[in-house]
Amino acid sequence: MDNAVLVCNEEGLISGMEPNRVIHGNLYVGPLFIIGDGDDGNFRSLTDAQTRQYLAEFQSPELFDQQDADEDMGSGMSGINGL
Repeated sequence: MDNAVLVCNEEGLISGMEPNRVIHGNLYVGPLFIIGDGDDGNFRSLTDAQTRQYLAEFQSPELFDQQDADEDMGSGMSGINGL
């Protein structure tokens, strides 16, 4: 999307981690972070504009119940996903 990636534990669902947030229709569990993706394939810092964007987008926590997590057990998450 904008040279940023989301990094999470790809085994979070099977490890029983708590739901964190739904992004682009995928449920992510456990801790996660967003980092810049440089043109050379290495991680980099987010730009100031990206930082403002993601702080605004993820400012409020999402509330989940166990049924939400159970329904998404087969959502096919990967460990690093482009945003």
